[in-house]
Amino acid sequence: MKLSWRNPQTLICTLAISVLMIAGSSMVTAQSLTTFSSEYSASANGIKAKASRKLQHLDDGSYHFENTLTAKFAGATLATLIETSKFEMIGQLIAPLHYQYSLTGISSEFKLIDFDWQAMLAVSSEASKSWTIDLFKNTQDPLSYQLVLPRYLANQTGNLFEIPIADGVGIEIQRFRIIGEEVLDSAIGTLNCVIVERIKEVDDKRTTTIWFAKDHSYLLAKLEQTTASGIIISLELESASLEKAPF
Repeated sequence: MKLSWRNPQTLICTLAISVLMIAGSSMVTAQSLTTFSSEYSASANGIKAKASRKLQHLDDGSYHFENTLTAKFAGATLATLIETSKFEMIGQLIAPLHYQYSLTGISSEFKLIDFDWQAMLAVSSEASKSWTIDLFKNTQDPLSYQLVLPRYLANQTGNLFEIPIADGVGIEIQRFRIIGEEVLDSAIGTLNCVIVERIKEVDDKRTTTIWFAKDHSYLLAKLEQTTASGIIISLELESASLEKAPF
């Protein structure tokens, strides 16, 4: 089905899922996670959205990562998407504990994933259905993996990256590669960026390109995706703060 302004429900779901399920936006150093908050503007075929991301270090030692996106069309709010991930650090590895996905508005969807690392199992549930997923080392949830890619970039672990993700009924492998560098003009100034491309499957006609700011702990600066039907989805940084230090 071709996406257009005549089909805003399909388009807003595409916008919300693309922006929050593909883009990584953690702020990291080569040694550890750094708490942060950031704000973005997003658009797709006339539909505008605001996205925010926040990483907090909780009193119990775990981390809480939250992404939200609110999309509007012709001045009306069409959908709100909220994703949360609670995880802990085991050495240098991110170990997800609980993931939640909630989409409300013209379309509704709710998902949960709970992780049991002692049993090496995760339970994924959606509506009245649930699935048990076998885990292996470094498996991520659909949100925590967004923190892993910038860590790879910060640690300079090569040009190709693979991240296993527990989602739905099993494990999906997301693959990325570095394709270059660029000086990017943004709302917060000029940014020296590493450009990363998502490696697509043979039958996947989408293209996804992500710009990470090298001098700001590999913060997500920009994302562009072209869908199979030619719709261009964009995400651009508007503001950010790193441990209470805005820039």
